[in-house]
Amino acid sequence: MNPGGRSRSAALALFAGVVICISALFVLPAGLYWSDTGNIIDEARATINRKTQHDNANRILLNSLRDWEQFTASGESGFITAQGGETPALVLEQEMRSTFNALSGTLRTATVLVKQGPRRGVDTLEISAAGILPRTAIGPVLTRLESEPPFIIISDFEAAAEGGALLKVKLTGSAYRLSGDDR
Repeated sequence: MNPGGRSRSAALALFAGVVICISALFVLPAGLYWSDTGNIIDEARATINRKTQHDNANRILLNSLRDWEQFTASGESGFITAQGGETPALVLEQEMRSTFNALSGTLRTATVLVKQGPRRGVDTLEISAAGILPRTAIGPVLTRLESEPPFIIISDFEAAAEGGALLKVKLTGSAYRLSGDDR
């Protein structure tokens, strides 16, 4: 190779090196800028996603709270919903009396004690009742009291022969109502 060919090769190599260095001076800062911009965009997207998730969760909770409040205010909730002058004891006594009467029985006595329940905002109504029922009505009475609102959960009952096809029945159980102040 002649000396002019070497210097031409060296000049081309030097030119290529200079082009690469100048390119690096522009490409490297541009790459870093785009990288920083990409990070900022990713952080903004993550913030928007968190905010959207928070808003969705908040909306779901508010809808659930509204649905719960509507449910507990309805008779279908199973809670005693005595309003105004009605007392929970009177509501439960009337419910038991109508159940006994519907199945050819007679409610003789009913006592209801209101106690603070194990959960804040829920009162427990302890019920003690006695009456007369036909033998064939004992199952339907217990089922109806426990399966139709307001639900009366029977914890104990006694049945003794009264004569013929009648039974003397004693029931104890409980029902629940939401306290007005924690609703």
